[in-house]
Amino acid sequence: MTRSKTKGAKTQPSTDEDSGNKEETLKSTSAPLTSCASVCIALAIGGVVMQWWWPLPILLFIGFMSQVCEEAVAAKANSGYPGLEVGDAMGIAFIGGVLFIFCCVLFWGSFYLPTEGWDKIFSGPDVESVHGVIEADGDA
Repeated sequence: MTRSKTKGAKTQPSTDEDSGNKEETLKSTSAPLTSCASVCIALAIGGVVMQWWWPLPILLFIGFMSQVCEEAVAAKANSGYPGLEVGDAMGIAFIGGVLFIFCCVLFWGSFYLPTEGWDKIFSGPDVESVHGVIEADGDA
């Protein structure tokens, strides 16, 4: 039997080549996630302008989860370990579960928001719609 010569070998300090590979891996991994969040923001702005309230919680969930995943990958890439560990994935899943419940409540509540127009939203309800028909001067 022969002993492995690398058993007692010391680890080499990271070189510029290793840091370049880390940055390249980080850029290739985070680019789709960043573009996903950007698309969600653009669609959410369009939804607010057109007063479509129901897609906003869906876009919130997708955009926020893409950002959480991007930050988790970036944190791991900066530490030198290339992939997510089990604990990281469990944390993302827990955050995702809480956010999913929150977004479901927002989605359900979005169907009760007004869609009549921005002038109705900011001016409030009409006096006639609140109190019924207003009687004329003294004609009771």
